[in-house]
Formats: sequence, structure tokens, C-alpha cells
Amino acid sequence: MGRRDSAGGSEPLIEIVDPGVARIRLPKPAAHVYVLMGEKPALVDSGMPESGPAVHDGLRALGVSPGEVSLVLLTHEHADHAGGAPAFPDALVAAHPLAAAKLRHGDGRATHTRSVSEPELELYDRSLVHAGGLALRVLHTPGHTSGSVCLFEESRGLLFTGDTAFGRGTLTDLFESGSRGDHVASLQRLLGLPARLLLPGHGAVSEDPRGDLTLALEAAHEDLPPRAANC
Repeated sequence: MGRRDSAGGSEPLIEIVDPGVARIRLPKPAAHVYVLMGEKPALVDSGMPESGPAVHDGLRALGVSPGEVSLVLLTHEHADHAGGAPAFPDALVAAHPLAAAKLRHGDGRATHTRSVSEPELELYDRSLVHAGGLALRVLHTPGHTSGSVCLFEESRGLLFTGDTAFGRGTLTDLFESGSRGDHVASLQRLLGLPARLLLPGHGAVSEDPRGDLTLALEAAHEDLPPRAANC
């Protein structure tokens, strides 16, 4: 993976994770923003409400004008992923219907923000989205939240996981609409994919998706409450 250092900073701001795919690393707690640099550039997630200027700077460093971004794909509704979408007023914003409903209705308890763009496009399970030169299969992967999705580019084995799965098998937290049982089922689904790179919303890119997903699944099973004894 190639890197470009941020101006005046020791932390790399931009990483080229695969040809035509870059990652803008934002200060915590903001999620990473993935840039799909095709003829019509697109983003996977958008960072925090205050992340707009940093994302714009990252795009310019990649030779992409912020106004060129045509589509913002949200992996779920939380502020650290969806909050930066208003910085792209000319782009379509897309999310799973369950995430979109929370954003449209200003459900701050679920989104942890009120600074959002209302999704105009809904991402249904198994639908195919052409974004930034990639053909992305939408996978509904509830667990972290009810409306979480992952995006899979099969020909290149790229798996964008948001907060559903992380490198090194780190276990995701559950939020208001989340469920560990749903999360287990989602991880099992992801394990069936021929992924080459796992591109998470936080932390390092994984070059061993199967190994890290297996670790996450083991941890998720351990986090399930014990079964009640039969009466």
C-alpha cells in the first residue's frame, strides 16, 4: 500500500490501498473515508460533521475536486461515518433503508448527531452499485447497528466493512439497534466471501480477511450471553 504523508504531520493522511482506491485517515473518533477514484469519484463513509475540510484537503491531494464526488455510500448511520456527508451537497447519499430512516427522521439517539444529509438512495441487500469505477455488491450485515452494510468488489476481492469487522479480529461494539446474534450471522456471511483486503472503518487494513474474520467470529460467540437452562 502506497502512502502520502499529510503536510506537517507525522501520521499518514492518505494511503493508496489498491489501484484507484485511497483511504483518508482522519483524527479520531472519525472513521476512515475511502475514495473510489474512477471517472465519477465516490466515497465510502464521510467522517464526522467537522471532517469536511480535512476530507476536501485529502481529495485535492489525490487530484480530485470535492465537487466531483458523485456518490457517498454510508456503511451505517453513526456520526463518525455519516456526519461528514453535508460537505458534499452535490453528491447522492446512499444508505441501507434502516439507516436511512434514522438519518431522515433526525433520530439523534441512534445517529449521535443532527448534522446529516438525508439519504436519497437506499442500499438493498444483494443490490449492485457502480461507484467510482467499481462494481460493489451491497451486503446487509446487521449487528453493530440494524442498518449496517458491507460493500464487496468481487473481481478485486475488496471488502469495505464499516464497523462490522476490523483488522486483527477486534470485536465491534453494539449500539441501540444492534444485536450480537445478528453480528455473528453477519460475520459468518462475510467469511464466505473470497476477500483479499478487508477495508474497515477504523484501524488497519487487513491483508488476511479470513483469519481476522475468524478471530472476530470467535470473540462474538464468546460475547453472547449463556443460554438459559431448559425448565
